[in-house]
Amino acid sequence: MPINLLSLPIADLQYALTCMDLFDLIAFSLCSKRTKNLVKDSKIEIEPILVDVRENRIRFGFVQTWIFQETKCCALTFWDFFDSYIVNCKYKIEVSRKQGFTQSDWIAHFMSVFHGLIVTELSMNDTVSASRLDTIKEIIPKCHKLSISPNCSDDVAKIAFRKLSPIIKEVEIEKNIFDSENDISKFLTPNLRSLSLIDEENPFKLTSVDLLAVNITDLSIEPANITEKELNRFLKLWMKRNHAFYRPKFIRLTLHSISDQLMPINLLSLPANDLQYALKCMDLGDIIALSLCSKRTKNLVKFSGRKMDPPRVHTYESRIRFEIQTMIFKNCYEYAFFDIFDSYIELNRNCRSEAWRKPEYTQADWIAHFMSIFHGLMVEELTIETISLSFLDTTKQIIPKINKLEISHLCPKEFAKTAFFKLAPISEEVEVEKNIFDKKKELFKCFNLNLNSVNFDNSPTGYQLDSNDLLALKIKDLTIEDAVITGKELNRFLKLWMKRNHTFYRPRYLELTLRHELNREEVFKGIEYQIVNCERQLKRKDGKKLIISINGEHLTLEFGI
Repeated sequence: MPINLLSLPIADLQYALTCMDLFDLIAFSLCSKRTKNLVKDSKIEIEPILVDVRENRIRFGFVQTWIFQETKCCALTFWDFFDSYIVNCKYKIEVSRKQGFTQSDWIAHFMSVFHGLIVTELSMNDTVSASRLDTIKEIIPKCHKLSISPNCSDDVAKIAFRKLSPIIKEVEIEKNIFDSENDISKFLTPNLRSLSLIDEENPFKLTSVDLLAVNITDLSIEPANITEKELNRFLKLWMKRNHAFYRPKFIRLTLHSISDQLMPINLLSLPANDLQYALKCMDLGDIIALSLCSKRTKNLVKFSGRKMDPPRVHTYESRIRFEIQTMIFKNCYEYAFFDIFDSYIELNRNCRSEAWRKPEYTQADWIAHFMSIFHGLMVEELTIETISLSFLDTTKQIIPKINKLEISHLCPKEFAKTAFFKLAPISEEVEVEKNIFDKKKELFKCFNLNLNSVNFDNSPTGYQLDSNDLLALKIKDLTIEDAVITGKELNRFLKLWMKRNHTFYRPRYLELTLRHELNREEVFKGIEYQIVNCERQLKRKDGKKLIISINGEHLTLEFGI
């Protein structure tokens, strides 16, 4: 039955507003001046937003947050603003039409009812008019980051930078928009926290004058074209500027051609300290290439103390991919990935591909080499699609520890099953994207493994469970989607768990997404429980607790100490 919202008592009306999703809330705020003020005064929490400026529309992305059963929830929605009307992007529905309203009026309305939101990122993608930029500057009081895409014309990009930089903290420009030698200096002087210039095909030409003019805390240019002579001049002038304030804290230049002009150095003839320093300055590709030259260079790299983040490994039919990153400076990372074949590997870095060959090497030899020089580091993630069964044994021998094992839905069932039982014991977390168990006893065997965390994704047939499976469970944290269990079997499990005083039960958390909603009366028949924070809590005589949450087709069991 329809309810007249405006006739509700004020407390009920405020509660109704907090329960509305953003779609309804915005539509309600547009009904009248009174409804606009009601939404404005309700202080609904909307988090920082994204704005994407196009030729004929402006897209806003909103994040709405709310509390549900003491849990903070959020939802992201996108809205397109045209002159006279707005459209919800998810539902492709025209929410409201107001003749005489411009894009500026719509944006002003949103900024007003949600108390002058701070925009997280403003993206310039198409050519827009200069007058539109003035409007954006007037309406949006503050923005964290401005992104200018390669599709934006040079002139509009320059105007956008000049007009909007006073309200921006960070700027990223994905094209070389500078057409004269001194043009770039003007863009290095604003008082910004960060500026990133990127254009792989058109290097940014720099001089010592440009670097001395920099007034940006963190500057990154990729690639930069500057001579050694100009760099030398900048360094000398900076050294002479005693007691002169220089604002930059970090300048990172990816050099375009300077490396081709440097004189070769015999690394192995350097003094020990200089050699160690040189090793620490090498990028990932070069240091691994050096380690492959000889036994001596391998040991030099191994004992250099060079650190690398745990790699991500993906197995395919004919190759194994290692994705590696390492921190060069604070908040500055270098990325590379290797495709490992028998007898050779392909390295991809800085948009270039290289091949290194060792005819006597197998895939296992390459991986063993990497693990050796970086001191047997843990693999962050191992994704299995397909590979030979014999290689699984080799993987288990070479890789000592895996943080997350992911078995793809593309992996054949028998192979996936073998991979699970061989590699899950050395993995902190396991995710299986298909049902790999044909027989009930195979699932029972899986449940009996001492694993930390396992997640089974959707299954066409569902995972058939009973009380015996749950009692045998030794996995600490188990999540199953498409689980099938009756209320009667769950009731039997709860009763048996209650009787097991002073008996160790390893699981701490069990989450099941069920195919059918459970009958709560059947689940809790003959069981005493307490209601604590809207959840049912069971307590054994030995003090151990079990919190049970049933929400539609979603079941969670949390086992306390």
